[in-house]
Amino acid sequence: MSETNDELKRLRAAAGQCKAQVTRVEHYVTANENDTTASTLQIITKRISGLEKTLEQYREIQLKINILENKTDEADFMTNNLEDRYYQLCAKFDNLTTARNTSPPPQVQRTGSSKLPHLELPTYTGEDITKYKPFIELFTAIIDCDASLAPVQKLYYLKTHLKKEAAALIEGLPLCDSSYQEAKRLLNDRYDNPAVLITSHVNQILDYPNMAKGTAANLRDFVSHVRQHLGALKNMEQDIDAWDMLLLPILMRKLDQFSARQYHMDRKKGNLPTVSGLLSYLEERASSFEESQKQVPVRKPFEKSQVSMPNVVKQKTIKCVYCQNENHKLFACPTFKLASVNDRISFVRANNLCLICMNRHIKKCILKLKCVTCKSKEHNTLLHLNEEEGKEIKQDAIDNINMHNSLPHCTVLLPTTKLKILCEDGTHIFARGLLDTGSQSSFITQSLVEKLKIKNVLKKDLNIVTLGQKSSPVQQAVIIKISNFDDTYKENVLCSIVNKITCPLPQQHIVMNSILPPSLRLADDGFNNPGEIDVLLSADIFFNCIVPGQFKIENGPLLMNTKFGWVVSGKVNNACMKVTNNCAVTLHCSFSEQQSLSQLVERFWETETAPLTAEKEASPKENAAPSEEEICEAAFKASTTLINAQHGDIWPEKFQLPGNTVLEDAGRPE
Repeated sequence: MSETNDELKRLRAAAGQCKAQVTRVEHYVTANENDTTASTLQIITKRISGLEKTLEQYREIQLKINILENKTDEADFMTNNLEDRYYQLCAKFDNLTTARNTSPPPQVQRTGSSKLPHLELPTYTGEDITKYKPFIELFTAIIDCDASLAPVQKLYYLKTHLKKEAAALIEGLPLCDSSYQEAKRLLNDRYDNPAVLITSHVNQILDYPNMAKGTAANLRDFVSHVRQHLGALKNMEQDIDAWDMLLLPILMRKLDQFSARQYHMDRKKGNLPTVSGLLSYLEERASSFEESQKQVPVRKPFEKSQVSMPNVVKQKTIKCVYCQNENHKLFACPTFKLASVNDRISFVRANNLCLICMNRHIKKCILKLKCVTCKSKEHNTLLHLNEEEGKEIKQDAIDNINMHNSLPHCTVLLPTTKLKILCEDGTHIFARGLLDTGSQSSFITQSLVEKLKIKNVLKKDLNIVTLGQKSSPVQQAVIIKISNFDDTYKENVLCSIVNKITCPLPQQHIVMNSILPPSLRLADDGFNNPGEIDVLLSADIFFNCIVPGQFKIENGPLLMNTKFGWVVSGKVNNACMKVTNNCAVTLHCSFSEQQSLSQLVERFWETETAPLTAEKEASPKENAAPSEEEICEAAFKASTTLINAQHGDIWPEKFQLPGNTVLEDAGRPE
């Protein structure tokens, strides 16, 4: 008995599903009775065709139910009149098909066989409210008025053409037919606001930038901008014709002074000015500018004719006579600037160069250059000498030049090495260092400090003294951790930070591969190629890293063994160099302590002490030391007298200052 009840429940549930399917089709047909589009009729056709199978299934289910319940009456097979409902749906569908066939087809005008271009809808973001009206009207003409599209399809097209703020406004609506009208309502409420639109168009006119120059292009852009926004305001039923006297002063301020002045001169004085009259005048002015411009014929690019002339010499490339570099001339050579003034003058005279332009020519120099230091027209600023240096160079110039040319030229290699430096993040950077026995302090370039990302920069006031007792202050320093390639030697080095240590070393490529032993592990495998120096290691580091072992190459440099590897230094003959170079680099650095603040203050007060003559006159007693007030009062009495109830100064012819210095005619006023 229980099995029969379970079977009846299953059959009745299946019968209910069949009835629900018929009900859904009825609701869809009723909702679209007035829609006779092809797409709607096609959907109804497919749904009704599916009901035939549903009706057959319902008959079989109902028959099984009647057998289990022992009911044989024919009326029980269709208790719910399901067949009647099915046939009513078929009749409604026939009526819709007949109405579509009897309605006249839409008339479409075609001009020949031409095909209109495809219209692409713009994308609206919601940032400019003035662009919403053109967007929604174009969307309505292309998508909304298309009867073949369902509302859900129109909503899909609408969402695909909205971005940013406008898309977020309808993002929460589900993609169904009922959401389309709601989406249009939300957009219209937000962006179709007449008050905001009018304000936006007026602000566009007010915010137009002032015209700097009244060219034809600027005038036409101004007229187009004003007419565009005034037309939009007129379409919104605004009486813009009554705004002339309000808009004219605003628009006149946007014009340049010449256009505004000419408009007032050409305007008829009897009538009130109008905005349309101003815009028409500006258009005529722009047209006159365009017509009055002369049409300059476009010249063809000059074509060089190939003429064979035996006497014509090709122009030589720029080449420095000092370092043989083709990228600059002598006056811009960085190596030449590092040399002393005496060496510069000797090089210029030995190569028969002009002292003014430092070029080689026979006639008088045509350049009117002056020395920046002494304003002389006889020499270049790079060749300026002090008086003592000038006397020495004048006496020994010829002897020095002859002796210099008689000596065989050679290049001296300075000891360089590759360093392994630890960065702040734990990684390593390989840099090129110079071992200098003539330096008391180590140095590092600012560019390498930035690569190492060192944050702990120390403040260190150091005065660096170089050749010629020239000093330069250094205020920052860092501590770096250096090591060799196999980490067998490590050292913490305090380095002062400078922008640049020296020029690239060596100054030119040197061929050394054939004379070096192949089994040596060099500290710098690129010692013979010019390269930048990133770190200069002082004498204490140099002597600390030396290990036993050195040998001299015949007619070549010296090889010295260090903890970094074998370093190469010493004299190299011309046979190893491709191009001779007259440049020499000398490095010598020492540091001196800066004067303390107390010493500077003491020197300042020494210069401010009273004169010796005033001290003698102010002291009533020989042994008593006068105070500063007494000295000043005595000096005032000795140099000031009362003449005709007015003070007059008596200035001594000679005034003795501290340090036995006598000042004659001490600032007598005229």
